Amino acid sequence: MEKKSRQALHRGLKALISVPVDTQLQEDVVPEKTSRPALDQIPVSEITANPYQPREDFDTESLDELKDSIQKHGVLEPVILRKSKGHFEIVSGERRLRAVKELGLTTIPAVIREKVSDREMQLFSLIENQLRTDLNDLEIALGYNELINHFAYTHDKIAEDMGKSRPFVSNTLRLLKLPDDIKEALRQKNISSGHARALLALTDDEKRTEIFKKIISQNLSVRQVEKIIQNKKDETTPQHNKPDDKSFDLEELESRLSKTLNTKVIIRQGGTRGKILIQFLDISDLNRIVSLIGKQ
Repeated sequence: MEKKSRQALHRGLKALISVPVDTQLQEDVVPEKTSRPALDQIPVSEITANPYQPREDFDTESLDELKDSIQKHGVLEPVILRKSKGHFEIVSGERRLRAVKELGLTTIPAVIREKVSDREMQLFSLIENQLRTDLNDLEIALGYNELINHFAYTHDKIAEDMGKSRPFVSNTLRLLKLPDDIKEALRQKNISSGHARALLALTDDEKRTEIFKKIISQNLSVRQVEKIIQNKKDETTPQHNKPDDKSFDLEELESRLSKTLNTKVIIRQGGTRGKILIQFLDISDLNRIVSLIGKQ
């Protein structure tokens, strides 16, 4: 299902911008000889970054590999630009632009798109980065939040446009509710998104921070964190009186009711309140018990 949604996203983005999106590395293949938009060699000094780029960190190692590829083969895929107030902004291909700049090249092949809205810029950046699979979950959450705040997107609309399920979108956005130190650790990849999502099960930030520090100091796995959190929940959940804790009077009353109704009866008491649980086998047995109770 995930593969299918990625393919659908890829096709949708290609249809909009007419060229492949940024890839982890340039493919060492000759571009297909099909009709494409005319390419321009644009001075890199006239190009600025996508203001809606959700990625804050670009992996140094993969960027170095991309630079090696460009040195050997040149820029095989053009970047996509839009005109904006006398300069150009990156729609797709920011890694290639960064690599070209670091290599000291002065121009880069580009396709110019005349009409690309801010909303489309935001979507293109999110889709492109998700297709590459290494966009941090916190960065995805920030991108989704921008769509909500700037373009009045709903969770359902984000899910539809991004090819994700609504629960995934909602759970990803919940990461923004974590304390700042935990969000920063997630952004720096000191903890995984699994750790972060497990911490969301707690509502108290002090408890979240307490367990977060244990994750870092003890190198806890996600499963270990989930177990710790479950134990903490159990500690705060009111416990019903166990049979062994019952008074003699309650046990005697249970026994009498069970004999009278000819079925198992359990009495649970908490403070001055409680409840009686009466078991029945089927509807006929339930009617029998009700009839007996009515006669008492």
